[in-house]
This record gives sequence, structure tokens and C-alpha cells, in this order.
Amino acid sequence: MTNRILVVEDEAPVRELLTAWLSDAGYQTCTAGDGVAGLREVYQQQPDLIVADIVMPKMDGFEFCRLVKEVSGAPIMFLTGLGEEAKKVKGLNMGADDYVVKPVGMEEFLARVGALLRRYQKQVIQEERGKRYADPVLAIDKDRYEVTVRGGNADLTPTEFRLLWFLTQRAGKTCAVKEILEEVWGSPLYSSDVVKWHVASLRGKLETEPHDPVHIITVWGVGYRYDVPRVEVDPADANRADVNRSDVTMTDATRGRRERKPVLFGGAPKLLSSQCVTADDALSSGPRSTPTPHSGTLLPHFSLASARRLWHGVPGRCAIIR
Repeated sequence: MTNRILVVEDEAPVRELLTAWLSDAGYQTCTAGDGVAGLREVYQQQPDLIVADIVMPKMDGFEFCRLVKEVSGAPIMFLTGLGEEAKKVKGLNMGADDYVVKPVGMEEFLARVGALLRRYQKQVIQEERGKRYADPVLAIDKDRYEVTVRGGNADLTPTEFRLLWFLTQRAGKTCAVKEILEEVWGSPLYSSDVVKWHVASLRGKLETEPHDPVHIITVWGVGYRYDVPRVEVDPADANRADVNRSDVTMTDATRGRRERKPVLFGGAPKLLSSQCVTADDALSSGPRSTPTPHSGTLLPHFSLASARRLWHGVPGRCAIIR
């Protein structure tokens, strides 16, 4: 996405030169000839960065900066001929993010613009992260006041929402009951039973087994902790994954040929070499550290129990492909 930059400058030649520099650098630009027109552009264009002079008609740059900061978080660069230290201090105290004294070269100007935009964009990203939470089970959108549990909407009361948000923002850390009361209820004078009741209600909406919770944990004598869940796996999927991890393919015993077939490692197909250990070798001698002319190296995670199951359950000879 291309950043939009507003140039507020009363001198037309300077304004045109700045917009030419910015356009050549790939930025979108909009302009204004005084502070009042600049405010109008701020409302209409919502720029990502503002470059403003200080000495301008109708409204000077200081007043313009003060009013902009009330309605926009966009960084402001003062580009002015006023080089006195007192003016610089005043401009920065008014909320300006940079103060550049004319004359200035194109490369320095564009470098300062890029630095301001990077800081601003990093701040925006951090603020957005501060409004949302997500893990494999739970998703919270603070702005929309929405909570999703395993893909379905959860109906939480305002207090439950504040409590869940508080715990997830400190995920993995134990929160004392007194701290929870101060942050969620606004006073430590409430009874600890209030926290207990709301935690029980949250568990009923979040946990698959509310009487044996794995997400909102009680730390006896201290408080509560939200543990970030791992990816929840359906038992049927887990069984299929076990078969994939055994990396077994049938061989044609009558022709004595071991086939090379793609098998899955964590979902990604890979074509494996023909080195293998036969199931009867595994049963007789267990895993081998070095391949022999008749066998390869047994995969470390392939157990003898798995070999026995394959040997007794599959006709012909089985090979463990590496």
C-alpha cells in the first residue's frame, strides 16, 4: 500500500518541488497552501505523514500541529527556515515528530520521511496487536467486542469479557486475585468469590471439560492463569497421523522389489530413498544404527510394537522406508 503524504506550504515553488520529490520516490501526495486548508486535507485525505511549514497565512504551523494531533496520529515533520533553538523546542513540544531547517537536500529529506513512516507503521502494528488476541482455541477482537471459541461465537457478559481479556494478555503468568479485582472490577475490596464465580462461568463457555480445565488454571492460594493451548487434534486425525509417521509402504515380495513411494512428514510429501529395514529384521534385532546390504536404518520413532502390528496385520513383507 502506497503511503499518502500531505505537504502544507504557502510558497508554491517549494510546495511543487517537495511533491515532485515525493512522487518520484513512489509516494502519493496532497497539498495545501495554509494551515486552514491543511486541516481540511487532514480530514478528507487522512494522510500517513504531514510535512508542514511554520510561517503560513491564516494559521501558523504551531497551531496547525496542535489541532492535527487532536484528530490524527499521523507524524508531523516541520520543514521551515526558522532555525532558532527556541523554535525547535517549541515545535517538538507541540507534538512535531521531526524538525528540519531549510535548506535541505532531497536525499536527506526523503530519508527523514522514510524513517518517520517506519516508526509510525510499527506503532500502528503494535496498537492493532494490542486490540486482538488469538490462539488455536480462542480469538478476541476488543474493538468489535467479539469472542470466538473453536470457530463459534461465545456469548460473554461485559465482566467476563474484561476478565478473559485480562488473563489472555498475561497468558502463562499467574494473576493474583487481588490484581484481578483491581484491574477488572476496579477495586480490591470485592470478595474473592466474585472472581471464582466468573472464572467458573468462563470455563463453562471456553473449556471442553469445565470441571477439568486446561486453559484457565487455578493456582491454589494465589489466583488464576491462562495457559495458551496447543493445537487441538481430533482422535481420528491423531490415529491417521500415527500411520503417516510410521512411513510404511507395501513391497512386492514376489518380485523382490522395494518401491519408492511418496510419504508424508508433517503433511509435506517427500520421495524417500529405497534404503529400508524389513519388519522381520526389526522384530529380530530392533533398530540398527548403520545400514547393511539387506537393510537400511530404522527410523528412530518407529517402535517394535508398531513393527509387530504391521507384521501381524499385513500380508506379505513390509518395509520401513527412510
